Amino acid sequence: METVIEKDGTTLTCRIIGTLDTPASPQLEAELIPAMEGIKDLILDLTEMNYILSAGIRVLLKAGKLVMKQRGTMRVRGINDSVREIFRTTGLTRICVMEK
Repeated sequence: METVIEKDGTTLTCRIIGTLDTPASPQLEAELIPAMEGIKDLILDLTEMNYILSAGIRVLLKAGKLVMKQRGTMRVRGINDSVREIFRTTGLTRICVMEK
């Protein structure tokens, strides 16, 4: 997994490339969570993410709760059908805005 994180004011965009699995999840958490201070708009670009496992879901839930605590929004774009189904099944769709 590779991540590209860009911050512009109160907007943070995180592009996740590859599989967000158990070994990759601590890396994402270490990069994403500290960068979220003061963020009102978290954009997850999953165009190049092919799969997510439970440890990755936990990190995204943590990020979603943090941005909501800061009175912001988590938006997800570029999600493929298999990852979208995982988001639906786990309830991630309830804490984020799904974009195309």
